[in-house]
Amino acid sequence: MTILKAVSTKESLPIGEISSPSTSRGNVTFGEFTAQRPIPLPNTVSLESLLQESEADPIKAKYLSEARKELSGALYEEEPKTLSVLRLAAGFSQVQLAKLVGTSQPHLARIEQGKNDPGTDMIARIAKALDLNDSDVFQAIRNQLKTIEVSK
Repeated sequence: MTILKAVSTKESLPIGEISSPSTSRGNVTFGEFTAQRPIPLPNTVSLESLLQESEADPIKAKYLSEARKELSGALYEEEPKTLSVLRLAAGFSQVQLAKLVGTSQPHLARIEQGKNDPGTDMIARIAKALDLNDSDVFQAIRNQLKTIEVSK
């Protein structure tokens, strides 16, 4: 944690008088905090490691892929096609799609959240991995942004 404190050397004015930045006195405190990762509970396995283990088994990986496809149809059939819906419909996790397009899972997650603009090269790589047209992926990303704006 970082804490910085700035103190003005100017005297403060009596209550009710108008002050200017050059005559006012005040304290400014700035705190920067980093979140600690939670301590794992004894005799438990993280969801990430469980998924990695399941994805490594070809039979389990096939079931997970099929489950993603069913989930996509069941939950998002009436929704606009977004990047996350296209990814699920293809049966991919974020980790799998990220590997196929040559990026990291967090980067792909930020694209799906509308926090990163993927650029035309990334759109083309995603389209190729999903076996879709570039324009379909571009429209899905636009739909994703519209969905995010509506939910704010």
